[in-house]
Amino acid sequence: MSVRHSKLAWGIALILLITNLITIGCLMTEKEKEKEAVVQPTMDVFELEGQSEHWQLRHYQVMRTPNSIRRGSATLTYLGDTKDIKDSSSFYIEYYEKHGEREEGVLTSGMLATNGRVHILSELDHLGSIQRKPTEFERSMTKDDFAGSYVKFRWSDSYGEEHVELIELEVNNHTTFK
Repeated sequence: MSVRHSKLAWGIALILLITNLITIGCLMTEKEKEKEAVVQPTMDVFELEGQSEHWQLRHYQVMRTPNSIRRGSATLTYLGDTKDIKDSSSFYIEYYEKHGEREEGVLTSGMLATNGRVHILSELDHLGSIQRKPTEFERSMTKDDFAGSYVKFRWSDSYGEEHVELIELEVNNHTTFK
């Protein structure tokens, strides 16, 4: 009976060992799958630019991560004679993107002088920025979606005339960081 008991004990031990090895193997495989499934945060940076009759816009950036979207940091250059805008009383800039079939204003900035002038030339190096959590549509926007963006720029010149120009933007650079 002791030989039989010994064989039974060895059999049970062998079965437990095999089931434990199988369980450990399954757990290790599951952990490897979890590691592969973890999405590494990425950042997409789209840089846009465009030009109208009087203005050139450069370095407008859209920086997108899974949890944040930041727009702005553009510079604007006046293509005419600067004396025409040195005594301006206002300027206003609006950025628009096409979100599917509709256009959405995503950033606005501007200045209005009361009994004085706005120094447009000193305000053109950084036209403001905004950051927020992206919508589902914004998370999936591609280079082609951003290529439909434009800027509406309104200003008064040194002679009191109001002007409005649209600057159609093109994506001149797209980089993805992982």
